[in-house]
Amino acid sequence: LEAAITEIENMLSQRGLVSYVSGGTVSLVCDGPLHLRMVLFPQAYQRKIKLSPTFQSFFDLRKEVKVFTNMEKITSLKDITDQLNVEASKSTDWGMKQCEDMAAIVRYIHIQKISHC
Repeated sequence: LEAAITEIENMLSQRGLVSYVSGGTVSLVCDGPLHLRMVLFPQAYQRKIKLSPTFQSFFDLRKEVKVFTNMEKITSLKDITDQLNVEASKSTDWGMKQCEDMAAIVRYIHIQKISHC
């Protein structure tokens, strides 16, 4: 767990996406926050791993989509891509498909918000 957390932090730092010195940080996007709250945080605490600010700030994609679209029930990312008419990933790898679908949804919402300003 510690190696994975360090790898994520190093990758963000190398790409200039986060600087703990200047106070800049990024926020994670997740499909529901339960896995962060019920798995990552307790595991890090048990293992005495200090989580950086990167892991403390996140957006719940389902919650954001509900606000943006007024969708009442979302059970999967497929529900969101179908409702927004966003092309779903064709990846056969489940994890990669989830990430690509979430990225497509975030892009769609961002573009829609900009075009309605």
